[in-house]
Amino acid sequence: MTFIIARTDEEDPARTEFEDRLAELAAGRVEADVLIVPHIYHVAHNDPLWQNLCSIDGPMVVATWLYPRGAEWVLRSHGIGSAGVQTLNMADFGSPEECLDACEIGPGSGSVRDLSDRIEPRWYPVIDYSRCANCGQCRQFCLFDVYGEDEAGAIRAVAPDNCKDGCPACARVCPHGAIMFPLYLRDPAVAGAPGVIAEPDEAAKRLFEERTKTKHVGPNAALDDLIDDLEQLMEGN
Repeated sequence: MTFIIARTDEEDPARTEFEDRLAELAAGRVEADVLIVPHIYHVAHNDPLWQNLCSIDGPMVVATWLYPRGAEWVLRSHGIGSAGVQTLNMADFGSPEECLDACEIGPGSGSVRDLSDRIEPRWYPVIDYSRCANCGQCRQFCLFDVYGEDEAGAIRAVAPDNCKDGCPACARVCPHGAIMFPLYLRDPAVAGAPGVIAEPDEAAKRLFEERTKTKHVGPNAALDDLIDDLEQLMEGN
C-alpha cells in the first residue's frame, strides 16, 4: 500500500499541519513510502511525477483537498487509478486520525518522502469518462480550443492550459455532466461534489446555440450566472 498526500494550494497553516500529521500517522501504517506531493490538479501534464506515480505497484490511497470524483479523474487522466486507488477528501475529516481510519491499512513501518515543490497554479477541465458520451458539444462550444480528439476519435482536453482562468462554461453546457472544474467552489456540482451532477438549463442551451449555430440537446437544471461569467471573462482579455 502506498499512501499519497497532495498538498493544499493555499497558504493555510492548519491544512499544512493536518497534512504533516497525516503523513506521520500513515508512516506507521504502511510498509511503502508515504509520499507528499504537490496539489495534483496543478501538476503539469508533462511533469515526471506522473510517470513516477504510474510506476507504483499495488494499491494506493490518495488524500487531497478535492472532492473524490474530481481527484479520481485527475489521476485517471494520467493513467493512475483504473483499479486499486482510494481517494479521500481531507476536508471531510475532523482530524488526521479520522482520515487515516477511513483506510483499511496497517500496521506497517514506512517513511515519509516530501516531493511537494511549489508549482504554478493551473485551470483546466477534468473529464469524467464514465459519463462522457463523446457528443463533442464541449469542443463545439469552447472559445479557447481546449478540446480535440485522440487517435481513436475520443474527445480529450488536448490543450488544457488554453483554458481561461475561472471559466466553467463547458461544464455547464455538457448534456451529460461529464466535465468538472475541481476548484470551482461557487458550484459544487461543477467541482464534482458527491451526489450532484452539473446540468445545463435553458440559458446554457441558448448560449450554446448562439455560439455554435447548432442545436443543443440536454437536461434542464438551475443555472444563474453562466452568461455573466463568460461576459466578464471575455472583457478581461
